[in-house]
Amino acid sequence: MSWQLVQAGTKLYAMATDGSSTEITLPSGVTLDVTRKLRAAVLGRSVFIVHAPTINLVVDATGTTRSMVPRAPTAPPVLAAGAGTGLTGTFKVRYGHGVKDDFGRVLAESPMSPVATITLTNQSLAASSLQVSSDASVNCRFLYRTTTNGEVFFRWADLDDNVITAFDNNLGDAGLSLLPTLSGSLGTPAGSSGGIRLRLITSWKNRLWVVSDSPSDVDNLHYCEADQPWAWPASSVIPITPVGSTAEGVTALMPRRDDLMVFRRNSVHKIVGDTDASFQRVTVTEGAGLIAPDSVQVIRDVGFGLGEDGVYQYDDEGFRSISEDEVGEWFDSDTYFNRSQFPYAEGKWNPELNTYELHLAAAGTTVLNRWISYDLTRKKWLGPHVTGAFVPTCAETVLNAAGSPVPLMGGNDGYVYTMNNAARTDGAATAIDFDVTTIHTANTPDIEKQFLQMDVLSKVEAAGTLSVTPTVGGLDASAQAAMAYNLTLGRERGAYIGPGRILQLRWRHNTNAQDVTLHGAELPFFELGRK
Repeated sequence: MSWQLVQAGTKLYAMATDGSSTEITLPSGVTLDVTRKLRAAVLGRSVFIVHAPTINLVVDATGTTRSMVPRAPTAPPVLAAGAGTGLTGTFKVRYGHGVKDDFGRVLAESPMSPVATITLTNQSLAASSLQVSSDASVNCRFLYRTTTNGEVFFRWADLDDNVITAFDNNLGDAGLSLLPTLSGSLGTPAGSSGGIRLRLITSWKNRLWVVSDSPSDVDNLHYCEADQPWAWPASSVIPITPVGSTAEGVTALMPRRDDLMVFRRNSVHKIVGDTDASFQRVTVTEGAGLIAPDSVQVIRDVGFGLGEDGVYQYDDEGFRSISEDEVGEWFDSDTYFNRSQFPYAEGKWNPELNTYELHLAAAGTTVLNRWISYDLTRKKWLGPHVTGAFVPTCAETVLNAAGSPVPLMGGNDGYVYTMNNAARTDGAATAIDFDVTTIHTANTPDIEKQFLQMDVLSKVEAAGTLSVTPTVGGLDASAQAAMAYNLTLGRERGAYIGPGRILQLRWRHNTNAQDVTLHGAELPFFELGRK
């Protein structure tokens, strides 16, 4: 059964597709910080989580959790002539801690210990004082040795336990692994030992790509070896220029099929290539970027995310705003949302409605209590929406038992809620409040008009009443009495509205478990002239 990772306070849970959850046991000494957003990436059959845990973690398909990269031995082995014979010359030895699965496959390997050197004359090679790892997931040690009088390290032996501290062997050069060990590739990313953490993570081209929260490293994009999420060469780093131009550095990552988009607050870059030797950074545009890492969603290889002044889309045609023309005032004023909370916005995809949905904090609040939708089919914005049953704390699109994507919301009441339910309820029994205000000027806001009777066309429902409250005059006019439209009729004409330059209509329907679908409205008027 597939499952999703969910953080609830300081605990981590595996939530199955049927909604049941099981607490995941964290490694000893590891905690989750409730003030930091848990961020994750999937590589192979494992989930790698950073930022919230005190060290980087990996959760495998069984729900077992361990550190992403085991800590390296801090001291070299102690070398001596062994009890056997056969080796003559100078040899160098080092070793590392590792994790294997039940089939003997390597799941993780630490960087190697410092080097120890010895010269032998027809003797075997004995290594002792091999450190036992304090990491409970470590179940083996890997020993490396040079050939006679050599400098390159080859795999010498595997100690398949975390107990033995000594090893004596006379294996000749011909018996060593044919492939040399690239010791420089066994580095560790930030967040492996506490303190500095990884802030951003994603997977692309069979690798993990990360950004640290270290002030001296926020401009750099690091990546691991292909299919080796424990191997982080110091040379595998790409600076995202202009280095030092902003305090935040890299602000968001967006993996597409052929490129990895990397954002700063005011610029857009992409990583292209397929191998370590061919990876390179290309600047896409300057002057605009993204600021909310959790707002990023890639839908059918088209990326969406929140910038300082609105929502942007990136596809094969480039990077452009999709909110400026229609709802720019949502993002360039303090009327609708708390713009200081934009960096914490969260996005998700609603596959049933085919909408990109963005969760934001309303003006005057710091919680994600509003959300807006961009209809990908009609290219239209909808909202702002409010959830009345609970205060949303997070949002994500996950797979259900049938493998179909389903949008979820997490609530401050400790529950995870599904969306798109057949019964139109907000939570268990709270009505979904359809509450929208529209403004009508006929493109002549300074001309007096006589607004007549409005016809409302709707889907025929079994029951229900739609309330429409007109406000006619200037923007400071007082609201009139609400008009009630019977949803069982499909089409109904209301009362005369009256004269004014501007007409505001508040549409509201908040009956629990009752649908309302508007097809349109016809509002006749004639001009009275300019006063």
